Amino acid sequence: MDFTQLDYRGNIFARAFSLENEMRFSFEMTDAACLTYIDDGSQEMISPNQNSTVDSSHTVLAKCGKYVTKIKGGGENNKLSGIVFHLNPEIIKEAFKGVNSDFLHASLSNGPSKSIVDLGSSRLIDSFVNSMRPYFCAESKVNDRLLGLKLQELVNILTAEGNEEVLYILGTIRHKEIFDFEDIIESNIYNNLSLEELAHLTNKSVSTFKRLFNKHFDTTPAAYFRNKKIARAAKLLSSSNLTIGEICWDCGFDSLSHFSSSFKKELSVSPSKYRSNHSKKP
Repeated sequence: MDFTQLDYRGNIFARAFSLENEMRFSFEMTDAACLTYIDDGSQEMISPNQNSTVDSSHTVLAKCGKYVTKIKGGGENNKLSGIVFHLNPEIIKEAFKGVNSDFLHASLSNGPSKSIVDLGSSRLIDSFVNSMRPYFCAESKVNDRLLGLKLQELVNILTAEGNEEVLYILGTIRHKEIFDFEDIIESNIYNNLSLEELAHLTNKSVSTFKRLFNKHFDTTPAAYFRNKKIARAAKLLSSSNLTIGEICWDCGFDSLSHFSSSFKKELSVSPSKYRSNHSKKP
């Protein structure tokens, strides 16, 4: 990974990055929300109860928590590139010293439970990101006073439209959501996650995850996910106009060959034959 970092009062404020194509990794954000702006490529972020795909010139805001990310390069160099802004509550308070910052005190009881907010494409954020680019190339150090003003500008842009989900994340950055084990599983059935990635999202070791899974579902993760995926695929084959390839990806299979072999093993017929036998006649 190549990156250039800007620090504000000893804390990371912004990081311009470039990553190689087709990577995936698990991580945890512990002390800051992150606003990710993608220049080239796409990034899928998966949390315990959500997933969001960020494409070129799009932005996503995510609060503290555990995530799995999948990246795909774009552009001439086939890389994922962009800028991540770290929104630490302490440095936001420092930047807003003497300025109203009531937005940092959202109500936990009334706020939405989203940990990821897809902000899509925004001209204001585009302009802000472009105004930041020269600072990553500057030979001399950018001072804290200037970065404090830029942090104020970014937060004001994010809060200007009164988006309740954005306000909730900014006001509860370090409040860790507690997710039900079964809800995490149901939210990620079709995300094609490994056992290690699922254990990461549930904040368990792999051995503990397996034990809890058997306790909740009375079967193994592999069998449970396979049955759910095949059932969904069968329903889509008989009731939708999606191609077999589209159904394969939609149901979380990693390849057409894997999908076809799993489907035939479970239902004793190929996906195409199943569609021919079960599709509704006009």
